[in-house]
Amino acid sequence: MKKLATLLIGVAIMLGLSQCKKNDIAKHNDEIISSVKAIQQGPDIERILNFNNAVQAHRQNPDLRTREIVDIEEAANNIADLFNVTYTEPMAYYATTESHQFSINVPLTAEGKVLVDDEVAAYEQAVAEAREAYHGSALADKGYRRLMVTFEMQRDGEVCLNFDGSYGERGTTPPNPQPHVDGPFSVGDDWHYKDGMGSCDGLRPGGADKVLQDTIMEEVRSLWPADPNGCRGFFTSYETHEFSPLLGYTGIFYNIDPNETCIEWQYMNDYLVGERRNIFQVVPQEYGINLNGNPMQQYQYFVTNVVIEGQGDEDSGPIYHWTEVEYARYYYIENGTIERDEL
Repeated sequence: MKKLATLLIGVAIMLGLSQCKKNDIAKHNDEIISSVKAIQQGPDIERILNFNNAVQAHRQNPDLRTREIVDIEEAANNIADLFNVTYTEPMAYYATTESHQFSINVPLTAEGKVLVDDEVAAYEQAVAEAREAYHGSALADKGYRRLMVTFEMQRDGEVCLNFDGSYGERGTTPPNPQPHVDGPFSVGDDWHYKDGMGSCDGLRPGGADKVLQDTIMEEVRSLWPADPNGCRGFFTSYETHEFSPLLGYTGIFYNIDPNETCIEWQYMNDYLVGERRNIFQVVPQEYGINLNGNPMQQYQYFVTNVVIEGQGDEDSGPIYHWTEVEYARYYYIENGTIERDEL
């Protein structure tokens, strides 16, 4: 009987410890969920969620008129941000991309603001414009990458919203160059400066500009954060900046002799260093872009795209590399908060 009592006590203790462990796990999970939800109550996420509610309300009742107003900048951001949350796949690899531009005029109130009703109408028009361009493209296995917006005041009491959309054909991520003590490029990685001119030995298609671009983009993709469990990440607040030797930026390919189009592998490594320095240090410092924040606080910018193009006059020179770099903020929302949709 004593042994049975001892056994029962032991079982009770084990059950109690098991329950405590379950409670601790549940408490930990609740803390994580609460933390995520607390972050989601930040001004940007709350703004996007509120605008999504307005869009859904107008879709359910097309005759709805709220007479609510918002600032012009907020209206522009709401339209682009909700579109990016709903329709884009920014982290896919796109082997080929295309862009399209369109503009939408929105009337202003006497106070120089935008009615939410007109803001919603502009959003629906933007979705329709993007859908038409997207489905009109002959690219296969498409995805929509991002939508950017800027605005300019008009003289007739309107604001013009200028949109720049990008979509592309998904592909297989190109392999990285084999590592080398002085950089990723080694003997034989000699390329003519411009895409289409090929390697210097004439055996491979491409060009130094795209080889450098693909190498940098491999690093860029590796720096993107993983989405928290139960959440879906997206980019927004996009901005692009350009740089080239003609604009005073250093460390980038530039040659006054148009006949010297071949870049040997040692210099490929040097130009990679120069491009990276401008992309990750010089340009962010110049424009106040924070690449060193905490991604879980949703205020950190990331490099989201890099385009490098060989330019110049091959008859009279100079020839050089021109770079456009795109930055955006990373955000995330709980799955099911705003459903992702296909154009």
